[in-house]
Parts: sequence; C-alpha cells; structure tokens
Amino acid sequence: MLSIIPETVINTARYVSLLARYGFKPDGRHRPRLNPTQTHTVMVLPGFLGPRSVTRPLQMYLESRGMPSFGFNLGMYSALPMETVLKALMHRISQVRRSAPWIRRFDLVGHSMGGILSAQAIKRGALDGLETRFVGLGTPFSGTYAALACLMIPGAFDLLPIHDRYRDLIGQTWLEQTLFLSIAGGFDVLAPPDRCHHPLAKNIIFPDVDHAGLLVREDVFAAVYDFLARPV
Repeated sequence: MLSIIPETVINTARYVSLLARYGFKPDGRHRPRLNPTQTHTVMVLPGFLGPRSVTRPLQMYLESRGMPSFGFNLGMYSALPMETVLKALMHRISQVRRSAPWIRRFDLVGHSMGGILSAQAIKRGALDGLETRFVGLGTPFSGTYAALACLMIPGAFDLLPIHDRYRDLIGQTWLEQTLFLSIAGGFDVLAPPDRCHHPLAKNIIFPDVDHAGLLVREDVFAAVYDFLARPV
C-alpha cells in the first residue's frame, strides 16, 4: 500500500501542472471541428471544480487516433447546484447538434462529477436519436461521502449519496441501449471503486491509479479509446 504515496504525488503533480499552465481559463477545444464527413464526436467533461484544461491530455490522445473530441468547462461553475450545471450541459449538447446536424454518434466521457452530469443528460434524452457510448472515470454513481469536505458548496452537497438521483442512476434501466464503461482507480479515496460500480456498465478497476491519475495516465486513455473504438 505504500506505493500509493509516490503514485498519488506524481499524478497530483501532473494534474496541478495543467492547472498552473492554464489556470481556470476555459482553454482547450470547446467546439468540435467537424465537417459533414465526420459523423462522430466525443465530449469530455472534467470533475468538480475541474476546468476544461485538465481534460486536454485525454482529448489530445483521442484526437491523435482520429477521434474528434472537445471539452465542456466546469471549473468554478460546478460549485452551483448540479441541476443548474446539468441544464447548461444539455443546452451545449443541443447547440452542437444544431450546428452539426450530420452527427450520428455523440459519445460522453466524464471524470467524477462530469460522469454524473453525463449520465443524467443521457437519462433526460439529450442524445436521443443518436448512437451514444458513455465512459465514467472515477464517477461515483452512488454518490460519495468525500463531498462532506466541501459540504457548504451546493455542487459538492449534491454529490452526497443522500440524493434520489443516485438511486435513480443505479436502479433504473435507462442505459440499456447505451454502451457504458465505468473505470475506477484502486487508490481513489474520493470515488472508491465500490462507489463507481454500476450494474449496467462494463466495470474496470486500475488497481494502482488514484483520482487524478484517471486524467493523466496513458493506460487509462488507451482503455477509453479501445472501448469507444471497438465494433458493436
């Protein structure tokens, strides 16, 4: 278990370096660069208080393999009630669909809170009529008690397991028509593997990865890409 210390230090340092380089500015591609010959795009969402910039490594990895991707900025906006942020996400998805009506497949990849927002957007029909694959990275589908550390922030309070949204996300069959992958980190204390497990998903645990590592580790990126790229 002592190996968790250097792993966490390295991954946290890489995550912080992204914040130091880009801050909370909405850097990173936020509009899909698509032409009518590209009918597939991937939206990548950061977690609680995470700006779009921290998803850049994953987006660049997907782009380098021919998978157009773009980000959705949470940052300080995620401190607002989750319902407010969800409405903004659904509006953004609607904008992309209107601007590129030729899209036939629209995938969502969400880290932590970003995965919960993605799941709720799918549940509410934001991607109805499109083929969709969904990946949660360290996403606590049954909520997380780690949110007690920021209890006075509405967005963090909404991550507590006491809310009905988590019973709905786990208990209903709303994702049966969506290919769904949940990746958890064995060293993740913010969203432990048992909190990330979903009965409708393909569940993978990277035993030596922590919460930040899910956004900086190339082996995690490879698992995301393989899932999104595999034939149905």
